[in-house]
Amino acid sequence: MTSNKRRNHFWIPDEEVIRVDRKPEARTKPRNIYFGKHGQKLSSSLQSIKQAIDNASEDDSLADSGLMIFKVELPEGEKIKDRKALFASTGMEVKVVKNENKAVIATTIKQFKSLKKRIEDYSKSGAGKSHFNYIEDFKPYIGSEKNSSSLQKITCSDRVPESLDIQLMLMPNLNEEIYSLAIKRLIEKIGDKNGIIQEEPYYLSDNTPLIRAIIPSNSLFHYENDLAIYRIEETEFFSVDTKPPILLDIVLIHKSNGCFQ
Repeated sequence: MTSNKRRNHFWIPDEEVIRVDRKPEARTKPRNIYFGKHGQKLSSSLQSIKQAIDNASEDDSLADSGLMIFKVELPEGEKIKDRKALFASTGMEVKVVKNENKAVIATTIKQFKSLKKRIEDYSKSGAGKSHFNYIEDFKPYIGSEKNSSSLQKITCSDRVPESLDIQLMLMPNLNEEIYSLAIKRLIEKIGDKNGIIQEEPYYLSDNTPLIRAIIPSNSLFHYENDLAIYRIEETEFFSVDTKPPILLDIVLIHKSNGCFQ
């Protein structure tokens, strides 16, 4: 990747950014919950995730990658950074930490099936309780929650413009082969949906790709439902008098508010 495609200063999210506190993992007491009912809830959530991904398959630029992208939520007071053993043992790979107890994760299709089987066993016998006890829920990562707050204001207003100038931030921490496949499919989709690419894809300092495009506003859902996309921002334009943006060398946790239409 050439250096002129890297723009660690260009992406300015309108959401609060927090640095992860790198303290040793905390030891907490097991939750006092009934594994049968809890396991059934988690199993049902995984089934809902699969259904949501299947329903959005035509928009999924990761369809050929073999990856499943979804969210995990821990109970209030628990922290993603304190549950490394949970993720390592279940094949869940954290891609983005959205706040202390919520993260966007990825598994392979095989790992997802294995996770679902283990959750079913947990609901029957409590097997794996030391790990699954600390999962509050699983949820799809699809829809308008990917939109920045400024974009939500536009799309939720009484008069939505016919077109939107947006930046599509791909899911962080994927490998280059997957990024190459996803970018190719995204570029094709933008053209197929009457959008216009504004410039070549560029990259943040952590190698996360972004694509700027002008799209019909009524096609936005095709990008909201794409597993390859983590975040959708309205393109901001700055005057020459605008102060230089603050560079954030580590962006590990995002707080965002979704507007569901």
